[in-house]
Amino acid sequence: MSDWKNKPAWEDIDVPSRSLPWPERRPAVLRELDVENAPRYRATTVDGKPRTFCNIFATDVIRNMGIAAPTHWMVGAVPAKLGQGIEMSANRLYPWFEVNGGTHGWWEADEGTAVAAAERGHLVIVIYRNPNGPGHIAIVKGERDDETRITQAGAYNFADTALSTGFGKLPRKFWIQADRESNEDHRHA
Repeated sequence: MSDWKNKPAWEDIDVPSRSLPWPERRPAVLRELDVENAPRYRATTVDGKPRTFCNIFATDVIRNMGIAAPTHWMVGAVPAKLGQGIEMSANRLYPWFEVNGGTHGWWEADEGTAVAAAERGHLVIVIYRNPNGPGHIAIVKGERDDETRITQAGAYNFADTALSTGFGKLPRKFWIQADRESNEDHRHA
């Protein structure tokens, strides 16, 4: 078994389930990434400042779903190799989706449409851009008990929690990945 759960957060990882057929892939990828227990997503303090890894978790999910972008390292709209390009924080991912998302099969939607798409098997993200500090990004799972459910890394890591727990009343946008089938041409190597 690979030691990918302990790899530094800035390194790309490949989980075994990334090769499963699309309908089984998302739940398997989420299980294997194990956001609540994997050290790579654990919040920490660096130079007295809190550091969280919602962006790492979200881009790990995107990459392991076989979707080309965005990844943790980008040069404009194009994925970059480890340590090259720009490291994509949640605040940097927000405008990336607005400017480049459509080129990579992402489309913006309201919450109801996003939840319905997640329940039909699409990969869906929710994101908040903070002009005064760190933003936030999470994966939309669907709905339960009239509440949108997400999985997230952050100050607290949850495999399944309410959208309101992760985002409160913050303004947010939802992005749906239009592709539901893996395509080798879309994979980032």
